[in-house]
Parts: sequence; C-alpha cells; structure tokens
Amino acid sequence: MRRSGSRVGFTLIELVVTCLLIGILASFALPQYLRAVEVGKADDAVGLVNMIGTTNKMFALDHAGSYVTGTFSSACGAGPCGTPYTNACVLVWCKYLADQDWENKYYTFTACNGGACGAGSGYAAADRKSAPPELAASPPYNTWRFWMQTTGVISAYGTSVPAPTY
Repeated sequence: MRRSGSRVGFTLIELVVTCLLIGILASFALPQYLRAVEVGKADDAVGLVNMIGTTNKMFALDHAGSYVTGTFSSACGAGPCGTPYTNACVLVWCKYLADQDWENKYYTFTACNGGACGAGSGYAAADRKSAPPELAASPPYNTWRFWMQTTGVISAYGTSVPAPTY
C-alpha cells in the first residue's frame, strides 16, 4: 500500500528555481571576483614599479648619474655588471634588483632615465599587457599604466584604474 502524502526527491520546478537563483547570484559575484583579481595584479605592478624606480635612482647615485633605461625581459637572468648602462637588466646583473619572471607578469616593466616613461616622465613604468580571454569584454584593464614620477610619486593612467594601496 502506498502513502499518498510522502514523496522522494525534488520536483522539476524546485530544481529549475534553485539553478536560476544560483545563476543570478553567480552573475553578480563573478565580475566582482575578476575585478578583485585584477586589482591584486595592479597592486603587484605598483609594488614592482616602486622597487624598480627606487633601485634605478640608487644605481644612478652609485654610477655618476647614469640611469638605466629599457624594458625588462627573460634575458635578465645573468649578465655583466658594466657599461654601457643602456639595458634595464643591468639593475639585475649588478644586484640592485632581484631577478623575476618578467615575461610571465601581467605588466610590461620599464626602467627610465627621468624622461618619458609610461604616461609621463619618471624612473619606472608598468603597462598592462593584453587581458586574458575571460576579460575580453572588459577593455579598461588593457589601459592600466603605472609609473614613478621624478618626484617619487606613483601615478596611474587609464580607464577605471584602481588607486594604488601603497
């Protein structure tokens, strides 16, 4: 004999409503999560710009005002610590800056001589590389730039750039 009031499992309507609610919550949470990840990458870039700019100024103090210029690359692993100082990797080679995996960073890092650097004049800059495919619909990330001005202040340039948290 079967009981008329008991049932086992969920109805189709209950499952559809549950999936719909989860989808709505995810549609709000995912963009916020991706923005938080991008802000974390931007904070990392600001820290490295500060470090590169400071070490570039220290290098110039030690080498009669000769600033290092250029973009950091994977070739920075080992090299000579000597003149000419036209390669940014000299900061790594002369042990002013620790070597990094520059190619796999989300930003392109540049050392500057106090002249044109990024969006202004300064000693170091970071330009955001192309966004990954999951952020293709969010072009503001591609415009993010940070640079250390000659006054030592780190500035941002671009669309909807997060304020540095240094």
